[in-house]
Amino acid sequence: MTYGGYYAPVTKNHLAKAKSWITKVTVLLDQACLSSSLKDLFKTIGWDKIAVRHNNYHQKPVRQLIGNDTLYERLVRMNQYDIELYEWSKKKTWIQCA
Repeated sequence: MTYGGYYAPVTKNHLAKAKSWITKVTVLLDQACLSSSLKDLFKTIGWDKIAVRHNNYHQKPVRQLIGNDTLYERLVRMNQYDIELYEWSKKKTWIQCA
């Protein structure tokens, strides 16, 4: 179903379903520290001979990349459940990023 040309808004029910699905995943990695997470995971399961390329790319904060506070706040409101899911799932990852 579309909503004003877009898909219907995400609801708390969608968020709850996503959280339920994530709790069934065996290994969850955070993209913010993907290289170190993969390296640790591979070592744990005995694949420590596999090289992991480290990404040293440091992105600017999203607000700064967008360059428009009004647009940034609108995007945060529109994606509130996605942001909440990401923040919640970070606590469930293999390695807690610094």
